[in-house]
Amino acid sequence: MSRAVETIMELTGCSEDDAQRVYAETNDVTDAVDRLMPKYELPSSKYIKKAKPVRVYTEEETAIRELRGSLKAMDEEHAKRSISSNQPEHEEQVGHCTPHEETAPQNNCYQECQIPALELVAQKQETACQSLSEYSFYSP
Repeated sequence: MSRAVETIMELTGCSEDDAQRVYAETNDVTDAVDRLMPKYELPSSKYIKKAKPVRVYTEEETAIRELRGSLKAMDEEHAKRSISSNQPEHEEQVGHCTPHEETAPQNNCYQECQIPALELVAQKQETACQSLSEYSFYSP
């Protein structure tokens, strides 16, 4: 019995036959011990994302994917051409900022919705009192 097989048996607690078989397959003590040790599921492993399996596409799906890619490239080329045809070639494309006032909806009821000043309220009350006294039946 070799020293490597003895080490494998000591570390894993397996039989001599198992240690010799695995050591013959791997020719490395560390790999042999790794194969013989039981695998434990760690509680934290449920939080680790596992790799998604690679999807194998059929011939139809591959053709459709290629067609979609070429159509997308054609759409992008068409968009570039339509943008460049609308503008003269000698001018550079400059982004124009529109101020907030131009894009905001206009409020036309501003003057109607103002709170009346205190002087106007006082004038209206005086006018109302005078008009009542003119039309009263008991005026002297």
